[in-house]
Amino acid sequence: MKRLAYAILSLLVTGCATTAYRDIPFDYSQVLTKEYRFGTGRSIPLTFERSVNVSGSITADGKYFVYASNKERNNFDIYLRALNDITTVRLTIHPARDFSPDISHDGKWCVFVSTRDDPEGDIFVMKLNPEKVIAQGDQEVPSSNITIIRDQLSGAIKPVRDASPCFSPDGKLIAFSSTRDGEESIFIMERDGTNIRKVTEGMQPRFSSDGTKLVFIKKTTTGNDVFTINLVTGEIAQVTSDQYLELSPCFGKTVNDIYFARIQYDTNNDGILDANDKGMLFAYDVQKKEEYPLTLLEEPSAT
Repeated sequence: MKRLAYAILSLLVTGCATTAYRDIPFDYSQVLTKEYRFGTGRSIPLTFERSVNVSGSITADGKYFVYASNKERNNFDIYLRALNDITTVRLTIHPARDFSPDISHDGKWCVFVSTRDDPEGDIFVMKLNPEKVIAQGDQEVPSSNITIIRDQLSGAIKPVRDASPCFSPDGKLIAFSSTRDGEESIFIMERDGTNIRKVTEGMQPRFSSDGTKLVFIKKTTTGNDVFTINLVTGEIAQVTSDQYLELSPCFGKTVNDIYFARIQYDTNNDGILDANDKGMLFAYDVQKKEEYPLTLLEEPSAT
């Protein structure tokens, strides 16, 4: 009986040792194609982690995704994810907070905000080779502070809040908001930080797909509203006018499609309408001047 048992065990071990296992590649695009449909109201997560993941940006070809996460030591750093197999690497390894990243359409550049020099936040730019970086794994990719302001006499850093950077479609320009003029305003500069010029008052700018317009948030007497500005003519148009808080606007494929987050209910019942309340995502049709919700209030809406 023992010999029979040993023989059976030997066959099982031999069979397991010679069994060929085939790796099944993961392609996130298949998930998006299968699960994402207009009109269903379903949202598809791009991260699956027990951490706070915010401020995502995807390349034009849909292959790469950058975002900020506090997964390591509860400190925010910038991460790059390949969406074909969800391989993720860390791009910044610094004790300061790195956040609000945007990746250029071609994936060759990443811009983000960091408090490593100025506690209020400066804008940094790094050159990327996504395929190479993914293959090498976690690393501190070299980056440059392009908005630091120093006192001309003492050389001391002047605390100025620079925020919400984003690339133009061709990757040559960066729009951002800053308090360098006293009040929060929107500026545009070259990718290397030169030729900074003020566009208008506001915050959270995003370029249109053709680069001719910016959509942004501006504080009004009633709340935060969505505006657009034509970068050729300078014409400013107000998109929303209400008593709610609109946040994080962006254009769709055309200048006639605008998306934004809205906080309109005091969901935590503290008597204040602010970012601590739950929000909803909305779409706005510029031509029809109609808006409609994309998510329900019960669903978490990243802002």
